[in-house]
Amino acid sequence: MASLSVAALRCEYRENPLGIDVSRSRLSWQLRSNRRGARQAAYRIIVAASEATLAEGAGLLWDSGRVESDPSVHIAYAGAALMSGQRVYWKVTVWDDAGGQAESAVAYWEIDLLECAAWQGQWIGAPFVGWPLPDSLRYLLPVPMCSSASPILCSPA
Repeated sequence: MASLSVAALRCEYRENPLGIDVSRSRLSWQLRSNRRGARQAAYRIIVAASEATLAEGAGLLWDSGRVESDPSVHIAYAGAALMSGQRVYWKVTVWDDAGGQAESAVAYWEIDLLECAAWQGQWIGAPFVGWPLPDSLRYLLPVPMCSSASPILCSPA
């Protein structure tokens, strides 16, 4: 009996990626079979906001339905719009040309911060101490900066 499985689930060429900056991400997978010449005949992708929702199969963000097609590379996500920072879970069911069926394990991808308003933060750094530098910091300056033309940056010998 032929063994059929789905492996290497990828989103934008990566497994379980974080920070995807494409709103309509492209999904890919590999069909594996010990039957010589096996090929994919159809697939079904389901995507959900949580693993629990994915397992239930209700409230999905996208259900491609059974698609009679053999490509398994760069299938564009065509579900509900995703929000910045959102993690989504997905799996694929495939059928081969002999009528066999296999379901993948669950994978995920996470959307990057897509809108400028989502980027919030403050500059991280030490407060400016002003000029001239304290004597304790002057030794950190590279030698080329020390010259007679810049007496403030050089400590006396």
